[in-house]
Amino acid sequence: MARILLSLLMFCCLSLHAQNVITRDIPTPNASDLGKYGEVPVSYFTGQPNISIPLNTYYFKGYPLSIYLQYDACGVLVNSLPGWTGHNWTLIAGGSITRIQKNVPDEWKQQKRTKYGEFHNYFENPNRINEGDPVSDVTFSDDFKTYDLEPDVFVFNFQGKTGKFIYGNDGQWKVISEDNIDVLFDVKDESNYISPFIPNYPCKSSVKAVPKCIKGFTLRDDKGYVYIFGGDNSCIDYGINFFSQVQDNQNDSFIAKTWYLTKIKDKYGNTVFRFNYERGPFIAQFINSYNSLLTNDNAEYGGLTGTMFASSLESNAIFPYGGMLNSPVYLKSIIPGESEPLATFESSYIPLTTDELYPNLNLNNHPVCQTPANSGLELFMYLCYNGYGSKYSQFRYGGPYTIKDKTILKYTRLKVLDKIKFPTYSIELKYNYNNRMHLDEVKIIYGKESMSYQMVYNNFHHLPNDYLSQASDHWGYYNGMNSNSYNNFNKEVNDCSSNGQLTTLYYPTGGYTTFLFEHNTYGAYCDNYTNHLIEPAAKKTFTGGLRIKEICDFDGMNKSPVRKRIFSYNIPGSERSSGQLCALPLYSFRASTSTSFSKNTSVVPLSNTFGPHVGYSYVTVTEADHSSNCYHYSNISDYPNIMPGRTWGSTPPTRTDHSYLYGKILDESTYSSDGKLIEKAVYSYTKNPIIDKIQTTDLIWNKPNSYVTPFYTGSIYYYDIPKFNLLAKETTTYIGSHQQTNTDNYEYTLKSLPLSLPYSHRSWINVISGHAKSRLGKTQRTVYEYPFDDYRASATAYQTTKYFNLSPIGTKNYYNSTLINGEQTIYKMINDSVSVPSMKIRINRDLSVDTIETYLAYSKKFYEVSAYKPYNKSITKTGVSWGGYPEYVGYQEANCDNPRKSESWYYWTNSGKLTDVLYPNGNFMTYYYDSFDRLIEATDVFGNITQRIKYHTRKNEK
Repeated sequence: MARILLSLLMFCCLSLHAQNVITRDIPTPNASDLGKYGEVPVSYFTGQPNISIPLNTYYFKGYPLSIYLQYDACGVLVNSLPGWTGHNWTLIAGGSITRIQKNVPDEWKQQKRTKYGEFHNYFENPNRINEGDPVSDVTFSDDFKTYDLEPDVFVFNFQGKTGKFIYGNDGQWKVISEDNIDVLFDVKDESNYISPFIPNYPCKSSVKAVPKCIKGFTLRDDKGYVYIFGGDNSCIDYGINFFSQVQDNQNDSFIAKTWYLTKIKDKYGNTVFRFNYERGPFIAQFINSYNSLLTNDNAEYGGLTGTMFASSLESNAIFPYGGMLNSPVYLKSIIPGESEPLATFESSYIPLTTDELYPNLNLNNHPVCQTPANSGLELFMYLCYNGYGSKYSQFRYGGPYTIKDKTILKYTRLKVLDKIKFPTYSIELKYNYNNRMHLDEVKIIYGKESMSYQMVYNNFHHLPNDYLSQASDHWGYYNGMNSNSYNNFNKEVNDCSSNGQLTTLYYPTGGYTTFLFEHNTYGAYCDNYTNHLIEPAAKKTFTGGLRIKEICDFDGMNKSPVRKRIFSYNIPGSERSSGQLCALPLYSFRASTSTSFSKNTSVVPLSNTFGPHVGYSYVTVTEADHSSNCYHYSNISDYPNIMPGRTWGSTPPTRTDHSYLYGKILDESTYSSDGKLIEKAVYSYTKNPIIDKIQTTDLIWNKPNSYVTPFYTGSIYYYDIPKFNLLAKETTTYIGSHQQTNTDNYEYTLKSLPLSLPYSHRSWINVISGHAKSRLGKTQRTVYEYPFDDYRASATAYQTTKYFNLSPIGTKNYYNSTLINGEQTIYKMINDSVSVPSMKIRINRDLSVDTIETYLAYSKKFYEVSAYKPYNKSITKTGVSWGGYPEYVGYQEANCDNPRKSESWYYWTNSGKLTDVLYPNGNFMTYYYDSFDRLIEATDVFGNITQRIKYHTRKNEK
């Protein structure tokens, strides 16, 4: 009878409120700063200028390593802790891979299961979502209890290369990047996993081991350079839910969040650069995370008398915060090869306690603390418990816990980068702590000499000192509208978001640049449910963050700028903003016929998974003389996101994100000061750039309690894997009434390449195979040949299959379809299967071949050419290199009665500066540098000055 009655139930919705999934994945401040540049491109498309301070560029074995500071000009996120270089500044020196966790970590092996049987992580069953009927509720309800069906996303940023990679349903890594990147991580190899820096659960009575984490990744670029991230616990950031460090908790443990670059190797396995790190004290990070769920089931017996009513209310209003306990590492030194350190990094602790960063946070209000049987010692074991010797206390700020301490947050602290030491000079970073830590000066020091970069900001002291402030707009930027009520807060954008923004940057030369920013705007937005692009009645609507409006460059001697640029983001000839918003803020939605959610942060992401929240289709840059350039970029309207195959619970759908296709230049127009079109370039791209897909789901099976009907929320969606190519560029130049059009056409080879080393796997590659230039009816065309084109020669193929070197091995040049000439490099095997160039040949017009150079000998380690024969076969040239620079170069003419020799000698500093050259004729040149490694003078063998350079440097006054 119960079955019959239940089948007749009819459900209706009552007034409902609120649910927020508490964020469980907050990266450390340094990792978060580095991750920005893997997520959002620095370009006019986002309204962001490229503001950076160069610190050092060092070449070793031909590899350039740049160290600099990068500024994020979007505005200050009011509740994001500063990294070790202060708000919005990021040290770019090595690189990192940061995990965006989806569901549980891909490698997670759950230790304690009370029911449902064994849990299977994503690495074990990446294709589970594709098996059977993916839209079967029964299948999903079973799978959710025993399988992780959603892969993590790994964001990388190193040496100018950015992107993401995801483990595909077919068991191959999929890379989303403009670069050719090969990911080396065999998920089945147990040696690729490591126990965390704290290897046991927080227990007094046992030492049960926690699950192992990913030890690190190895990435290769298309020149064969190898980048090793992680490898041991000294170079991995870990994190755990702050409220999971409870005694005897065996469900949560520290998870590897970020892996830092530890080594760069060449394709032959030689170390080019090493990066060393040290672990700092714990960092406590918290977020506003109010959530509640009110579920009402109102059921009537169809045709019968009586009703049934079930209600459930869940809320975290008593303690509306989420948090992470992170254990970060910090860069300590950079070492070229096996030599002395190039750079060492000195840091200290910021003069602000964690309690001062969160002045209104009271951990005692957490519900678990209200349970009589619990105490702080049992709840926050990693910060309080002193057992196991120094296992926990060694990672705290201040050491062992003492009962007299009023707050456990005393044992957490942020660090600050104070100084960078190079062999010939050092750099000191000065900060201001007026409300918030921000970089004030970068001082370059050599002995008693110094020069500085100095910064001026807009009202940094107006920002709140509370990092759990309610005074933020929808996107997290400051709006000054504080509220203590989660049901009545104002998140609109206003002028307060410019507080803390950089306004002036002074240079060591005495010159300076001023920046004027304004609010981002949009003229169209993407509907959260239909994915349609909608133009509101208002032509411009403010959205979060800032964009550049004006840049003025001054030489420091004149009051007028030497250059002034003004930026406009409207559709040309219109007052409508060209900004396209990826989503509108949404704070509640109906999850089923009986349940809806709302919260104090948007329930839909306000930025794309892989891009900014707003991008501009048109940007016009006007110079002081009124000449201008107008740039047209691809945007949501050109490559809309894709709706999921199915969505449950009327939730806003998880769309297939295409934001990595945005910001491509479509056309560029140059105008004279009188408004006449001078030149226009039009760009064409791949029409269908998607080469692969990953199917996944973020479905959640919800059952608030035993009285309420369970329901699903979420979607089945895809990650699209693109390879996006420029196919043509058409440039038209206008001269009076005449015009001339030149065209560049490009061809590419796109393929999934089988690779055998270090283990069998496949990697998508995308390389240019041809480039044709058409001018005045004539066409010049270059065709490129690659190692993978010639599998008949194992030595040549090794460049790709073993080293992942995708550099061209040959070219052929055509003029109006007629072969003119070409070149090709032939490879050979030496020293136990090492592939090196054997000779370089020239292909003539009649297809005959000449040998240009024959390579006779190589250095033993880096396999640099030490002897070769040019086209004149009677001459052998020899050379010795050190640190990537030639130390000795000479030649010897053989087969003659009087052999002739000629030698040149080169002398270098440790930092790669050329100091002396001895030529075969006896001439001797000497080069002199100042304290900052800048060339100031050159003299000949007689001491005569052949060149002298003076630099204009004066003290800046803010």
